[in-house]
Amino acid sequence: MLDSEMTGDMCIEGPTLYIRMVEKFEDWVFLQEILDGHDGWPYTAEKAKSQIAAMRLKLKYVKFPYGEDTDQKTLSFGCLKSTGLPIAMSINHVYRTHASIVYSAVHQDYRLRGYYAEFQALLSQTFHSDFGGLSASYKVPSDQKFSKGVGSLENYIETSILGGFVPIKYQHYQTTKEQWDFFCSTEEGKKGLVEYTIHKSRPEHFKHV
Repeated sequence: MLDSEMTGDMCIEGPTLYIRMVEKFEDWVFLQEILDGHDGWPYTAEKAKSQIAAMRLKLKYVKFPYGEDTDQKTLSFGCLKSTGLPIAMSINHVYRTHASIVYSAVHQDYRLRGYYAEFQALLSQTFHSDFGGLSASYKVPSDQKFSKGVGSLENYIETSILGGFVPIKYQHYQTTKEQWDFFCSTEEGKKGLVEYTIHKSRPEHFKHV
């Protein structure tokens, strides 16, 4: 658990990525590049600008660790440490100590290269180990072999019709801290853990765009 309070200026440093919150309105460009065509739909500049504007307004209410008064929605970017370029994003809603992962994605040019796994590991590890998160709910495509959940599989499957009119089934999962801790103690879980450092703000020497 964090030993002092942090705000939306917080930055998480991993092996090849660092995670930061939305910082400026111009971040809409990166959000659009990551999400455009991600699920078969175009993601317009207007939509990205609207999303960034809304998330920047919520940023002043963001604080860590979580507590009984927590009710915050955040947009996080996973940025390459080598260039500062955002290549992944995640929108989460945290109420008290429960997180609902609204949407998460990686730029299509950087898929299957280990970046998304590191991004998700950084988010999950800090959520449970440092920010006081006790449970999380999320969904993964049920027809993708590399997508699997940690925790309890809920008893329904959601089907979405995407831009290409291809139905995709999503399985919904609920993970508690106890389930996460147990998974991390297994050989499979240990392989997915990454080393990280939490900074109160993005270090000056970090590359930034």
